[in-house]
Amino acid sequence: GSGSDAGAMRTTARRTADGWVLSGGKNFTTNVSVGKVAVVMARTSPGTDRHGISAFLVPLDTPGVVIGRHEDKLGMRSSDTAALLLEDCQLPADALIGDEGAGFLQAMKVLDGGRISIAALAVGLGQGALNAALAYAAERRQFGQPIADFQIIRARLADMATRTTASRLLTEHAADLKDGGATTTLESSQAKLFAS
Repeated sequence: GSGSDAGAMRTTARRTADGWVLSGGKNFTTNVSVGKVAVVMARTSPGTDRHGISAFLVPLDTPGVVIGRHEDKLGMRSSDTAALLLEDCQLPADALIGDEGAGFLQAMKVLDGGRISIAALAVGLGQGALNAALAYAAERRQFGQPIADFQIIRARLADMATRTTASRLLTEHAADLKDGGATTTLESSQAKLFAS
C-alpha cells in the first residue's frame, strides 16, 4: 500500500464500455466489514500524480470485492477496521464520485474534517486524564498531606491543564472555520498535531 503517501497508490480503475474495473486494495478500511458501501480511491490515469486519482462508490456485495482480515488495533477499537481487496471489480459508470481525476482533492477535504475529529477525541481523552489526575492528587496522601499540596505535582497538573485547554482551543478554532466553509488544512493539522 501507499500508506500516508496517497499519491503513490497502486489501486487502479480502468474504463470499460459498461463502466469501470477496479483492481487493488486498501488497508485499514474503517467499517468495511460492517458497512454496505465503501468509498475507494483509484488511479484512473496511469503514470500521473495525484491529479490522476478518482473516487468511486463501491457496493461491498459486488463480485470481486473481498474483505480481508480484521485489524486488532492498539487503540480506536470503537470502529471496525479491515483490509479491502478489489479483484477485477466491475462497477457501473455512475460509481464514479464527482469528476474523473478529482478524487485526491476530495479526499484531502475529507481529511481536514477527520483531523478535527481526531483532535477532538484527543481533547476528550486529555480532559479525562486530567480529571482523573486531579482526583487522585486530592485523594492520595504522602507525609500526612494530599500529594496535590506538593509543588512538583501542582506544576505537572498545571501543565496538563494548560495543554488540554490549548488543545481544546485549537480544535474549536479549526471546527469553527470548517463550519464556516473555510479550507482548514493548516488549522486542522495543527489541532491534531498538538492535541494528539
